[in-house]
Amino acid sequence: SLAQYYFTLGDEQNGHHWTIRSYELEKAQMGTDQEASSDKWHLLGLMLESYAESDKAWECYRYAIRGSYEKGKPTETTVSYMSRAASMAVNLGHEQAGFEQFDALLLTCDTLGKDGAVVCTDAALNYISFLSAAFRDQDALHILESRRKIAKEAGSLNAWDLATADVIMQLNREDEAMDIYGRLYNNFTADRDTAQHIEIASSMAEYQMQSGNYAAAEKLWLETVTLSAAISDEDSLDYYSRLDDLATYYDRVGRKFQAIQYSQQVFGFRLRMAKDTTSMEYIFFGDALTRELAVNSALSLGRLYTNVGMYDEAGSMFTYALDESLALHADTSFEYAYALEAMAGYQMDKEDFDASEHSYLEAIRLSDTYYADINVNGTTWKDNLSELYMRMHQPEKALVVAEQVLSDRQQQYPEGHPILTASYSRLSGILGALGQTDSALTLYEKVLDAEVARLNETFAVLSAAEQEDYLTTFRFDFDIYNDMVVRYAKPGSLHFQRMLNYQLLNRSLLLYSGTAARRSMEQHPDAAIRSMYQEWMETGLYLSGLAGRETDQEVPSSLIDSLQQRTEQLEKDLTLRTGQDITFVPSVTAHALSSALQEGECYVLFLRYPVFEEARVKHWELGALILNDTGNTMFVSIGKEATLEKLLENKEGESVQDRISRLYTFPELDEDSLLFQGDRVFATTWKPLMPFVQHSKRVYYTPAGIMNLVNLSAVPDKLDHFLFQQMELIQLAGPEAVVQRATESTLKSNATLTMIGGVQYDASDDALRSAVKGVETASTDIPLSAESSVITRGDNWKYLPGTLAEVQGIDRQIKETKWKVEEVTGTLATEELVRGFSGDHAPDILHIATHGFFLDNSQGDPLHRSGILLAGGNRSWQGDRPSGGLQDGIFTAAEVSYLDLHKTKLVVLSACETGLGAVDANEGVFGLQRGFALAGVDHTIMSLWKVSDKETALFMQTFYGHLAAGLSIQEAFARTRDSMSKRFAPYYWAAFVLQQ
Repeated sequence: SLAQYYFTLGDEQNGHHWTIRSYELEKAQMGTDQEASSDKWHLLGLMLESYAESDKAWECYRYAIRGSYEKGKPTETTVSYMSRAASMAVNLGHEQAGFEQFDALLLTCDTLGKDGAVVCTDAALNYISFLSAAFRDQDALHILESRRKIAKEAGSLNAWDLATADVIMQLNREDEAMDIYGRLYNNFTADRDTAQHIEIASSMAEYQMQSGNYAAAEKLWLETVTLSAAISDEDSLDYYSRLDDLATYYDRVGRKFQAIQYSQQVFGFRLRMAKDTTSMEYIFFGDALTRELAVNSALSLGRLYTNVGMYDEAGSMFTYALDESLALHADTSFEYAYALEAMAGYQMDKEDFDASEHSYLEAIRLSDTYYADINVNGTTWKDNLSELYMRMHQPEKALVVAEQVLSDRQQQYPEGHPILTASYSRLSGILGALGQTDSALTLYEKVLDAEVARLNETFAVLSAAEQEDYLTTFRFDFDIYNDMVVRYAKPGSLHFQRMLNYQLLNRSLLLYSGTAARRSMEQHPDAAIRSMYQEWMETGLYLSGLAGRETDQEVPSSLIDSLQQRTEQLEKDLTLRTGQDITFVPSVTAHALSSALQEGECYVLFLRYPVFEEARVKHWELGALILNDTGNTMFVSIGKEATLEKLLENKEGESVQDRISRLYTFPELDEDSLLFQGDRVFATTWKPLMPFVQHSKRVYYTPAGIMNLVNLSAVPDKLDHFLFQQMELIQLAGPEAVVQRATESTLKSNATLTMIGGVQYDASDDALRSAVKGVETASTDIPLSAESSVITRGDNWKYLPGTLAEVQGIDRQIKETKWKVEEVTGTLATEELVRGFSGDHAPDILHIATHGFFLDNSQGDPLHRSGILLAGGNRSWQGDRPSGGLQDGIFTAAEVSYLDLHKTKLVVLSACETGLGAVDANEGVFGLQRGFALAGVDHTIMSLWKVSDKETALFMQTFYGHLAAGLSIQEAFARTRDSMSKRFAPYYWAAFVLQQ
């Protein structure tokens, strides 16, 4: 009784003393009528085990097992005691003895039948967890498969299947495991399976995080935290363990400050737990284990502090961890070595290099001397040491360590494994510093090849948003390679062709993968997939229309949340069910592209790449890779991106017209250089390329970064002369059109053309309702007059009389053709109508003459910040949103992206700034053009600045005249630009660009 009393109090000294005394007394009474019961032997064993008296505890468990027999036969209690004894043996490192005890336990269970189903199932699950931890997953799976019937009899089938899924996941049978997890997750019942549901959600979250499916992982981790708080409380060990998992997730995805927020809470709790000797956690786990948990939390928090530059806070955490590790263990313990290595990383980041080197060397010495067989992070510690030597500018020392790490990892991991490719990356940087540049580039190419090989498989389980997050890190590795090639490779080197191949893969990758996935889902042979795809598109379109209405009383936030969840779930389900059949990654190579180029053609891929200094980005450069029809790849450096950015900036008090005149006019005299800077635009975009492209008649090009905001065809190369007058320039989102020779698109003789213009932006609810019903209301068109060119599309949301004249003029221009033309004007130009232009209802050409917008200074998805105005749009913009379920008339690029326009050859956005958006170096512009491209449109004509109404109408009528005469889209656009440039300054025609 005294032993139990002190044990419950957590009084280790007295508890230990009286437990030993009790053990001695009970042994003395063996064989008498005062011999202890099996329960008392079991309790003594538990207490002795907690006081690290393992031999005595093992002896007590044996006595307990023997005493639990009834009439010479084992009982359920026997199985329970055998499980406890076997668990202790394994935990103490006597794995073989423990596993033999577990095997004996299973044989005992066979004699009990159904009566022992519950206890035998629990014991078997315990055994399975130990087998899995020992990497004996096949043995674990054999037990799971052979004894499932017993688990069913015990009513523990969910727990059994959960263990099965965990083991199958360890065997890399991920699809099977996720099927089981998903079934268990969906069958969850809150009143019965909450604790188990937490484990299921946790396992699924871990898998999703490892797969890069971060949005799904976050949702599941948050769910485990909420459920844990519900079944225990917010000050329990389980709750903070879930918070720790959430912190790990946020750390993994780069959200360091959120990780710190949760990690601080975890450390605070575990520190309280270690100091409060009366807490249940302290009593249950004991002094040593509770303090070790606090040490582990301190190490995790310290690393997070280091990552964000909070060095004082990090130092406090690492000092605490080191002091506690020494207090708990010897200075040769693994725990001490682990804390010392963490301190070394902190010292390195704080640039205390000598101290860091000493800490690393000591931690590695301890690991190699005492723990070489168990320290799975041993090579990582050495890899960190090689990084330290690089920071100390000692590449020779770094090379010795890095080569040793590579040799060790090559024996542990297969080619292509991320840890092995990390060694290639490290060694590549060292060889570059030592001047062995060709070897450095070749090694880094192995890194990139491994990442490319994993890309399609990775994309097959990610949503579009998750793919975008994944590519942030993925593409940075290619940025590093670009800088290396520019620094190290000699002209004509094959590394430039490799560089081009990598860039061809990266360019517009999200756009390519998105459209490839949509076409595959839309045309899938499984009707259920097609139906799910249709629901996803319709739900996404509806949800996009609600963007910005989170505070609207007509739209409950719960509705938006549920729609968001449904859209994400549909996309995830579609991706998981069809992803393996989709080619997400474009397969265009430099060789295929060169073979497709005809005589006199070349392809120019602009790129934006970083220049590194001391492992940090110093600045960004612009360059171009040029591929000609003979297969030669050349690289041209253009200069700092900041130079072009500065040139394109609006000067104080400068109007749009003055700015365009400055940028696209070549100065005649030196004194004109402040007013006209077309020569500088030429010098910072195209002039460096001229020696390599001047003999080409046709140049295909794909812009990068800020160059998306320049109309290269309109850049002057000399006085009163533009680039398009020297060579044909064709702008492409990517090179696929060249390989497919699909750049000369012509329209069929009976093409369908839908034109929108003369929109009534202040249409009343009644007018809109009548329009939606298909009943045209009384005309409220403003009379067309000889308006001056001062009216532009974008200064305000007033009626644009020139847009009505524009569509009517186009109609007259093509009246002799067999085209089927539909004019939509006034109040009929509703958002509901445009939403109906999808699938089989999509026209061959969609012409939209209206106001366009891009909110450059706003936050959030750029596809929600760009769009066009339709009937009633100005009212909504002013806060007077149409009621009764009517659309708001503000049609964003996000909404456009959910239309099905793959049958539409051409969209003409005869509106202001429709070519603007958030610029990405690899993906182009995230704005209206992106929305239409995702919807499946082949060609888009858009504008880069606010456009004059009258001259725009003339441009469009001229273009359609050429198009109706049978010219290709490219040729019709080129001839229009040529004729307009002879009559007007660039402001009136150069805004429009054609992109395929």
